[in-house]
Amino acid sequence: MLLYFPLLFFAGVYIPLPVMPQGIQTISSYTPAGAAVQALSDSWAGTVPEMSSLFVMAVYVVVAGLLAVRLFRWD
Repeated sequence: MLLYFPLLFFAGVYIPLPVMPQGIQTISSYTPAGAAVQALSDSWAGTVPEMSSLFVMAVYVVVAGLLAVRLFRWD
């Protein structure tokens, strides 16, 4: 929960992203939820998602996957 609610904030769930200050919008684009919302918004609008959003999500997948392989082994 300590990560979930801040991620929702940076994704624009509580306050729409266009209303937020520019600094928070920039931080939001580097969080997994913010990048996912941006990619989905672009797709919904009929445009190709920005490569930066897809790259941010891919980096989080790789890092989380490596952590999972390292930390969650069956005995």
